[in-house]
Amino acid sequence: MDTKKLTEIIESIEQNISKLLELSVSKQKVLIQRNHDELNSLSEREEKCLNNIAYLTKQQKIFTEQLKEELNIPSGISSLTEVIELSGNNIISEHRIRMLKALHEIKIMSADLELKNFQNKMLIETSRTFIKGIIQAVRGSKNSSLINRRM
Repeated sequence: MDTKKLTEIIESIEQNISKLLELSVSKQKVLIQRNHDELNSLSEREEKCLNNIAYLTKQQKIFTEQLKEELNIPSGISSLTEVIELSGNNIISEHRIRMLKALHEIKIMSADLELKNFQNKMLIETSRTFIKGIIQAVRGSKNSSLINRRM
């Protein structure tokens, strides 16, 4: 099997996750600024990255299964890193190095992305609480509502 295509797929996944991380950082700034239009634009771009990652991940699984089959690697082994390590010299050294490097970067960026997503979720929750507080202040009860209050 030519592992060049598998290497390219893994590196493409890495690039898409990197782009997703950049978008998450930008999203924090936009959430703080409460820029609704830019938030929508970023969300659309994030969705495209996620769709790319989903497609590439399916392709990666297909190529990994082919590699496992070709090299008689037990079906119980599902970790791509393990498959690469068990393949020994059956994979071109350059491809092995590039794949392992990309997988390592994916792992690091995924942890960073998880943190950014948690922070963004907190910003969104804070914004929702703020908006609910404003709505409640405006509506309130009949006696305390800003709408019904006489000046």
